[in-house]
Amino acid sequence: MAGFTGLSLLQGASSMPTFRRKLVVSMAAICLGGGIWSMHFVAMLGMRLPIAFYYDALVTLISALVAILIVGLALL
Repeated sequence: MAGFTGLSLLQGASSMPTFRRKLVVSMAAICLGGGIWSMHFVAMLGMRLPIAFYYDALVTLISALVAILIVGLALL
């Protein structure tokens, strides 16, 4: 769903004015990057290891932002 939404947002982006194009690319990056990150994070939540581990909220948030930024760079 994230892929469909993000790529649908980009339809016709090349013919948009600069400000609107940047806005559309940003929204698409949030959709695609957030979708990719959440899919991997849910898989990590389902993983069982023989040791105790936890997720730090700050590191988790940073990893989501990195995913969104990398996708944004790819879309540019």
